[in-house]
Amino acid sequence: MRKLAPYSRQVAARIANLEKRRAAVGTSADARAVTLWVVAGSDAWDMVARRPKWLALPCDGRSDPIAYDWSIVRGHAPVLLVRAGKCEGDMILRLVQALLRDGAERVIDIWDGTRYVPRRVAA
Repeated sequence: MRKLAPYSRQVAARIANLEKRRAAVGTSADARAVTLWVVAGSDAWDMVARRPKWLALPCDGRSDPIAYDWSIVRGHAPVLLVRAGKCEGDMILRLVQALLRDGAERVIDIWDGTRYVPRRVAA
């Protein structure tokens, strides 16, 4: 069993609380849709701490993103990927793979605008 992605419980609690959900950056006017931010890189924790109005999950790359359960992203499209500090090796690719594996319908890398979607296989 994989560990929950960092801050998953806190973000889920904020989404469940109507007042906190409404206050989050990227929430729709009717508060039904929220924007989730995944902050990747060596400064991920600092960026998340400096952006309290974001529904943000940090991924600092110290552990393999594949090892975490990112299912908090399911049903919240798009997920916005933000880079903060140094991103080692293929950490971004592995993070995107983990997000898509766990239910992200669309991930947009804010750095270069790349969109990632799950690969659909014909039956």
